Amino acid sequence: SSGINAECPLRPGGQDPPPGGKAPAPAPQVTPADLLESIAKQGDAVRKLKADKAAKNAIKAEVDKLLALKKQYKDLTGQDPPPGGKAPATSVAPASSPEKSANKLLEDIHVQGKLVRDLKSRKADKSEVGPAVEILLKLKADYKALTGKDAPPGGKAPQKPSPAPTTTIQQTAQFSTMSANPADLEDKIKAQGDKVRAAKTSGAAKDDIKILVDELLKLKADYKSLTGKDPPQSGQRQQKQQKQQEAPKQPEAGQTRLGLEFKKLEDLPQWYSQVITKSEMIEYYNVSGCYILRPWAYAIWEHIKDWFDTEIKKLGVENCYFPMFVSQSALEQEKTHIEDFAPEVAWVTKAGSSDLAEPIAIRPTSETVMYPSYASWVQSHRDLPIRLNQWCNVVRWEFKHPQPFLRTREFLWQEGHSAFANRDEAVE
Repeated sequence: SSGINAECPLRPGGQDPPPGGKAPAPAPQVTPADLLESIAKQGDAVRKLKADKAAKNAIKAEVDKLLALKKQYKDLTGQDPPPGGKAPATSVAPASSPEKSANKLLEDIHVQGKLVRDLKSRKADKSEVGPAVEILLKLKADYKALTGKDAPPGGKAPQKPSPAPTTTIQQTAQFSTMSANPADLEDKIKAQGDKVRAAKTSGAAKDDIKILVDELLKLKADYKSLTGKDPPQSGQRQQKQQKQQEAPKQPEAGQTRLGLEFKKLEDLPQWYSQVITKSEMIEYYNVSGCYILRPWAYAIWEHIKDWFDTEIKKLGVENCYFPMFVSQSALEQEKTHIEDFAPEVAWVTKAGSSDLAEPIAIRPTSETVMYPSYASWVQSHRDLPIRLNQWCNVVRWEFKHPQPFLRTREFLWQEGHSAFANRDEAVE
C-alpha cells in the first residue's frame, strides 16, 4: 500500500537527527580583522626567529603557518593581506575617499620601509631584500599616481585635525591632557623625557624615537597653552646650564690655566672639551657641528690617509674626485639607496639673492654622483674592471648634539667604488 510506515516517521529536511538530539553549535565566524591580527603576530614571530638565528626547521614551520594564514585571508576576502598584516585604519569618510587612500598608502609605505631597513640592518639575503624593496617601490608609485607627488620620506601620513565634532578616544585623551593642572603636566613631561633618553641610550630605531619625541613636544605645547610659558627644564639640564653659567674658577697666585680644570669622572663633557682644545687639536666654529682641525689633528688624518692610500694603490686602485653637489633628479633615481639619508641631506636653494630653479643637495655619500658616470663609461667587458677611490668630505645634517671627532655635520673620509665583470673577480 501507499501508506506511511509508522516505524519510519518522516524526518524534517530529509536528514538524520544529530547524536543526542541536540543541534550542533554554529562554527565561530573568523573575520578579516581577526586574520590580519593573527598575520601580524605570526610575522613578528617569524622575524624574531630570524633575528635570533634559530634553526631552519623552526623558521620554516612558522613561515608555513604565516603562509597558511595569508591564504585563508585571501580565500575570505579575495585580496592579498596588506604588508605587515595591519588592518586598514577605519574612518568616517567613504571608502572611495582619495584622502583616505593616500593616508592608507602612506601607512603601508611606512611599514614596508621599516621592514626594508630591518632586513638591510640584519644583512638579510638579497632574495629577501629584493622583493621587499619592490613592494616598497610599488607602494610609492601607487601614491604618486594617486596624488601626483612623491611620498614624503618615511611615508608617515601627515596629522590632520578630526573634521567631525564627535568625541573620539584621541580627542578624549587631548581633553584630559588640556584639563590637567600644570603640576600633572610637569610630571608627564618629565616621565616622557626619561622615555626619550632611555630610547636614545638603548639605540632604538629612529621611527620609535620620533614617536616618543612627538609625544613629548605635544605635552610641552599643552603645558604652554595652559600656562602661557615654557615648562621647567629637567634637573639634568638645569644643572648643566648652572655649570655653564658659573664663573670659571680663578687660578691662585702663581698658577696658570694651561692644565685641565675638570676631572673626567666628575664632568666628562667639560673634560673632553678641554682635552681637545688645550691640546690644540680642535677649535670651535660658529656653525654648529662644524669644527676647525688644527695641525695636530690634521696630521693624524694625514698619517691615516698616507698609509691607507699606499695600501689600496698596491691593489690597483686609482684616486679620483667627483663634485660635492648632487642634483635633485639624481637623488630621485636612487630613492631606495638614499632613503635612510633623506633626513640628513643639506640643500642649496639660493645663489646670491635668487632662488635656484632646482634645489641642489650636498653629498651625504657619493653613489648617486659616481654611478651615472660608471654606467656611461662601461660599454662592454673590455671597460672593466674599474677601481676608483676618492678622498673627500661629506655633510649629514640631522642630529642635534654634535661632538668633535665623534659626531660632526661635516667630516673627512674616503670611499672606494669598484666594478667587475663577475663575482669571482670582485671577491678576489
